[in-house]
Amino acid sequence: MSKLCNFIEIGKTGIEPNKTPNKYFNYFSIPDFDLNKTPSMTLGSEIESNKFLINSESLLISKLNPRKRRVWKVLINNAFKSISSTEFVNVILKSKNDLDYFYYKLQSDDIYSFLESIAIGSTNSHVRFRPERLYDIEVNIPSPPYQRKIARILTTIDNVIEKTESAITKYKLIKQGMMHDLFTRGIDAKTGKLRSTKEEAPHLYKKTELGWIPKEWKINKLESITSYVDYRGKTPPKSDRGIFLITAKNIKMGYIDYEISKEYIPITSFQLAMSRGLALIGDVVITTEAPLGNIAQIDIDGLALAQRVIKYQGKKQIITNDFLKYSLMSDYFQRLINSESTGSTVKGIKGSRLHKQKIIFPKQKNEQNMISNLLKFYERKIETEQKQLAKLQKLKQGLMQDLLTGKKEVEPDKEDYDE
Repeated sequence: MSKLCNFIEIGKTGIEPNKTPNKYFNYFSIPDFDLNKTPSMTLGSEIESNKFLINSESLLISKLNPRKRRVWKVLINNAFKSISSTEFVNVILKSKNDLDYFYYKLQSDDIYSFLESIAIGSTNSHVRFRPERLYDIEVNIPSPPYQRKIARILTTIDNVIEKTESAITKYKLIKQGMMHDLFTRGIDAKTGKLRSTKEEAPHLYKKTELGWIPKEWKINKLESITSYVDYRGKTPPKSDRGIFLITAKNIKMGYIDYEISKEYIPITSFQLAMSRGLALIGDVVITTEAPLGNIAQIDIDGLALAQRVIKYQGKKQIITNDFLKYSLMSDYFQRLINSESTGSTVKGIKGSRLHKQKIIFPKQKNEQNMISNLLKFYERKIETEQKQLAKLQKLKQGLMQDLLTGKKEVEPDKEDYDE
């Protein structure tokens, strides 16, 4: 074991006025101390005294809130200067130590356990550590060839994680674009393709109070095409186990998150709590406040629903539950309920107002099903990639623990020695 000071040194935390860089530069910062945001690289035209110029390849560690593991690599680019806020520690490596290896090492459990133990301050935005305390950390660091091998393994999995995240973003954007097209043009049931646009074929559309819609579509109030149950009111007593209670926190846009909040009611309270109507698989739920307008479908039997949740079930002869879900998720409906919402800090809508909001939908169930199936296809793609991402992140976490502590040994390749 050696002290970290044998491998790193802390760079300058300020620059002289005459060292102001060229007009354009990369700027690393934590905007407004928002700890939910990650530092970004942006263009700027001037520099203030509380910024520092980065002259060599280095690593930046946020001084703020050591519970969050925030480390970034800064590579030298001749086209742009790199500037950082002094809310970061600028770490420069000594000798031939590998930058990528220390990028991961500085995110490891042993480093951050130490930083948390020495942090001072009371609130997240002010909890910080003194940069020079980094020198005191006891670490076990392998020789550079082993560093490079470990870094290549972790970089490889990071690359796969990045590709998976990109795939998720791509499918979400495709789905978002499809939602817009499907709820403005619909699908021609004969061809299975989107209808021509209104500009291309105006005779296929009609003007309504909600804008131009396909001629084969209808408009009606929610209360006319669904049956509904409003669960708002007094929530039954909670318990440590029993019937899972779906609250507004569980309902995300498009799905129910069973992990983010786990609340239960006693089995003996279930019948009374759900006396207005049971939640059946396929029923559509919407949050009426905090947050407003999140939509999901019930996918498990025997759930209880809490206040601030309303359940809808499409009338079978008129609209399918699947299409109803997507219709409530669409941009036009979300705009409608936001325009009807009240409250200055927390937006909400009364059930009496929500039930009277209008829905556009195809007359033919066949077209409803085609639209729903197409959107489900992209939802499944997103879900598959998200599951893969969770597996990769878990694998990376395990590898970091094993490789950075020496629990799992590696043998450098020839290229690791050649460097």
